[in-house]
Amino acid sequence: MADFADYKDTLPKEPSSGKKAYSVGCANAADWQFIDNLLKQSGTSETNVPNAAVTVTDEKIHSQTRAVYQLTDTQAVNLRKHSKVSYVTIDTTRYPGTYKPDPSELIDAVKNYRYDSTVKNYRNVNPALPTTPVEADKNRAGYQLLRCVTKDDPWEYATVNDVFNNRLEYYGDGSDVDVVVADTRAWFGHIEFQGNLGGPAKYRGTNALKAGHSTSSTTGSCDVLDLVLDAPYYIDPDWFEASAYTRLETRWDGTKVPVESVARLWWSDSSQRSAAFSGIGEVSTITTSYTRANCNGTYNNDPAGVWTDYHATPCMSQTYGRQYGWAFNSNKWFANVIGTSGIEVEEFFDILKLFHQNKPNNANYGTKDPTVTSNSWGYRKSVASSGYYYYRTGTDGTGGVSYSSKPAFMNNFSQTSIRGEYVGNSMVTAGEELIDAGVIFVCSAGNTNQKIVEVDHPDWNNYWDENNNTPLSGATAVRSGYDMYNTINRQGFPGQIGKKTEDGVTRYRTIAVGALDEDYQPIGGGEYIERKADYSNMGNLIRFYAPGKNTLASSTNYGTRYNRYDSTYTIDSNTSSTSEDRLFGGTSSACPTAAGIIATKVQFMRHWTGDDVLGWITRVVGEMSDADFYHGTEDNSATTGWTDDYTTQGGPGSIIWDAESGGEDPTTIETNNVSVAGNITISLQ
Repeated sequence: MADFADYKDTLPKEPSSGKKAYSVGCANAADWQFIDNLLKQSGTSETNVPNAAVTVTDEKIHSQTRAVYQLTDTQAVNLRKHSKVSYVTIDTTRYPGTYKPDPSELIDAVKNYRYDSTVKNYRNVNPALPTTPVEADKNRAGYQLLRCVTKDDPWEYATVNDVFNNRLEYYGDGSDVDVVVADTRAWFGHIEFQGNLGGPAKYRGTNALKAGHSTSSTTGSCDVLDLVLDAPYYIDPDWFEASAYTRLETRWDGTKVPVESVARLWWSDSSQRSAAFSGIGEVSTITTSYTRANCNGTYNNDPAGVWTDYHATPCMSQTYGRQYGWAFNSNKWFANVIGTSGIEVEEFFDILKLFHQNKPNNANYGTKDPTVTSNSWGYRKSVASSGYYYYRTGTDGTGGVSYSSKPAFMNNFSQTSIRGEYVGNSMVTAGEELIDAGVIFVCSAGNTNQKIVEVDHPDWNNYWDENNNTPLSGATAVRSGYDMYNTINRQGFPGQIGKKTEDGVTRYRTIAVGALDEDYQPIGGGEYIERKADYSNMGNLIRFYAPGKNTLASSTNYGTRYNRYDSTYTIDSNTSSTSEDRLFGGTSSACPTAAGIIATKVQFMRHWTGDDVLGWITRVVGEMSDADFYHGTEDNSATTGWTDDYTTQGGPGSIIWDAESGGEDPTTIETNNVSVAGNITISLQ
């Protein structure tokens, strides 16, 4: 319950001193009668019993072994020592402000089975997938699902080549959560996103503009909607219905959607909306090339170009796809922010903020649905091959060390460019506003094998510059039009948008995800334990890892692909293009998997922020032990070490899994042929 703590704080609390209500109980009626009589009289000489009469708060005449009395703490302690007394405990019912439990903690959570029968789950995909899939290969998955069902690794006593048949248990499916994948162009026409073709047992297969949303709305077959082109109708149906003939059209899958030019105008021109939304602000620079053909595709058209959909489509499948995603019943949204036809990052932040703030309330809850966004991208810049490095020297420019070849702490990277922190700019500010508005921002940690640390870590201010005696404030270079610090160990952009200082403490509020390896770390004696991927960023800012290296995902016409059992479908008697799968990897894969799992948590904890998610990771998901996960040793020298690509560099070795959020509750309870189903709300009056 979102406001339970506030509600509890208004209730009577246990006093810190003086007499309090204590429940006193005995083993049988005779013993209780003896004790009760003594407590009610003065002048008793019975050991451990007060010699002055005490007040009876509640006689409990319906009980023969207990009552409630006013006692001091000392009297209670002594009375417990009497041989005829079974217990003396504070009467918690009198002090609900101190003792009332959160209702969410009292409900036994119920897990669902994803499928009615078992499906194949692969840890090592490459040698195992058949060239010609049969029906038994339908709904197969990589290890991003089964690995995250429990904290313990299902493959712990097996090998990476073992294929497990499992029905895949889960608590939540992302229902009533808006999940937005921001990436390259996407192929909406992949069979993974078609809602009328099977899938999980409780998969609903529809989008947020389904029939009933508004007068003209229809139910189409594609689950995914575009944030730029389709959200205006979701937010402001009255405007589009006022002239449905000119403002709405039917998408290839049958969904009634805005005319593209009208949708872009809705964002950029406040006069092109209903009066209720005229004052929310404008995003005026959306490119006219942002079209469904360029950014989304159709059932038989995979968008093409310099930046194709090779990256977005697998990300979407692992976030909310019916076969590969955790949040398969979420409201599925997409935004093209990378490439020649997409919106700019600042525009994306502004549009997503406005979407989050202005979308309609969910009728079942009376509040707006939570928003989770998955972002498998990041800005990088190269490190100079010579110059001066400043390792744990502070920020004033003193202590620089000349280098003509990169020292060890700058030479372990798996890419030629690394993540650096932007100097404050409007793009960063837009991101901060997004976080402040309540959007849960999940991002890839990065694939540079870069140590990323919290603000209070001694490595946070490490940097480099081509010149000596350069303070950190001046150690910058222009990247994509903005100054970026030459930092080595800081969170880069977009992860930095969550950085905020309160009460002298600076912290990050975005959720950066590292990549788990599909292979294992040998520890001797024929034993192996899990580890991060060799390229994954790490450090104490990276709170957890998710399956990332060599997962299985939906694909487009890119790289090595694998045939699916369900490869085509029909739209108005026309056959779709062939849908295929591919290996997918990097923190680009870990991020959408984590975002999907997080969506299944905020499904039950609708008030959660990114901070709450990070708290859940720390307290409930928990860290893997050294016996189960390879932590390695943190390097603390500029010039030696830095050869272990699998160490977490002092960061926690946590792997995200389907741990309870505290809000899971059964939607169906069955006993003796009696069934209670649906959303159940408990209200405190």
